[in-house]
Amino acid sequence: SYANVVDLSRECRQVLIDDFFSGTASTRIPSIGLRGVHWLKSGKKSWRKMNFIIRDSAIYYAGKAKNKGAALAWTSFARIDDNDIFLPANNKEFKKEHKAPTEFCFLIRTRANTREDHRSTRCLCVEDELQFRLWTNAIRRLQHGANLRTD
Repeated sequence: SYANVVDLSRECRQVLIDDFFSGTASTRIPSIGLRGVHWLKSGKKSWRKMNFIIRDSAIYYAGKAKNKGAALAWTSFARIDDNDIFLPANNKEFKKEHKAPTEFCFLIRTRANTREDHRSTRCLCVEDELQFRLWTNAIRRLQHGANLRTD
């Protein structure tokens, strides 16, 4: 459980850090494999719950399984190398303005976009602060890899 991380000894913390930052450029998140059901902004003020997973330097999504027990069909949502992550300046204001299901939202936008072009900016909301921190940190880790460890 993540609540117990605070109580870890110095050696255990170092093992976690080493494990988190291990891997090569092609397998940057070898042990995280984050997966969850989050909300995706699908219209002006509408949101859809979808399954998301981070693996192989990309975020993938899947809708509901067609049959109970059937495997999900994963589709590429965003390649981490081609996108930037943005956090709203004021989460509560963002939630109110966009009718977001929670205040724990982040935006993903392709680097090719100009400031005025927001068509490919996508917004995701997660259930709670823990999930928000896990997902935003994992995405940042994929983007900045080894630089985070040296900093």
